[in-house]
Amino acid sequence: MPLQRSPTQSSTTSGSQVQSEPDIPTKIGQEFESSFVCVRNKRLRTESPKDDDRFAEFKNEIKDLLKSWKTEQDSALASWRADQDLVLKKLVSEIGEVKVKCNDIQKSYQELEKSLEFMNGQYEEMQIRIKNLEKDKKENRECILALETKIQDLQRMSRSATVELRNIPQGEKETTVDLTKIVCSLGNTLNTNLQPGDLRDIYRGPGKPGTNRSIIVDFNKVQTKYDLLTSVRNFNRSRNPADKLNTQLIGLTSDRLPIYIDEHLSTKKLFFEARTYAKKNGYNFCWTSNSKVFLRKEQGAKQIHIKTEQCLRDLESGQ
Repeated sequence: MPLQRSPTQSSTTSGSQVQSEPDIPTKIGQEFESSFVCVRNKRLRTESPKDDDRFAEFKNEIKDLLKSWKTEQDSALASWRADQDLVLKKLVSEIGEVKVKCNDIQKSYQELEKSLEFMNGQYEEMQIRIKNLEKDKKENRECILALETKIQDLQRMSRSATVELRNIPQGEKETTVDLTKIVCSLGNTLNTNLQPGDLRDIYRGPGKPGTNRSIIVDFNKVQTKYDLLTSVRNFNRSRNPADKLNTQLIGLTSDRLPIYIDEHLSTKKLFFEARTYAKKNGYNFCWTSNSKVFLRKEQGAKQIHIKTEQCLRDLESGQ
């Protein structure tokens, strides 16, 4: 498409150029005056130099206020940032300390866990040891009881022909011959033929100072012991308590001191415990025979052989 040039001045002024009125408001006013309409012409605003100065001052004041506000805000923001930095640093420091403490706690927990595992192992090992010790204790106890029984049997066999004479006064410079005469005199009083040759050994047993120590008589035969004990029971059964076997009857003293003749027991403590148990639990009979201790609840009941103190404990517990 070919380009067209703008019209030249000569062509524009010639003929078809339109011209506008230079004063349109004046023209319009004149037209309106002719139609009885009053039109007020707008007065142009004229500014004085004082208004410009005031506006400049106001503008400067606004700038100063904004600058001051900005300075204050910058200072407050800087202060706030500084405070926040301090708080953040403190918080970071505290978090670091907490991490260190957490690590320490974790290490302590691990060490504690190891200690607990070690203690648990030790506890289980101690339990095994305790069970083994209890087992050994039970076996040792059974072995001790068996040994005690054997020792008692040996002592009973060694004392199978031995009797004990109690409450007989001890003379000055007493000899074995004097003790033998006392035993022979007892035999005559009890109508039992006792000769010095029937005695294997005779001596005073141990005792507290100032007391009449027992006389231990060991016969050559066990039957001699049983004959003497039977004679004593028969002699005392037929007499009043005041006339039972005493020192006056065998010519030792003018005072009547009762004489007691029993088996020389190797289980005196056991016999004492058995008598105490019998009184406490209503057993009517407690006696010894051939150095053995027996209990019986009542007449006609079965006799119970008390071998050790454990037998008494078993009876008490109902076993």
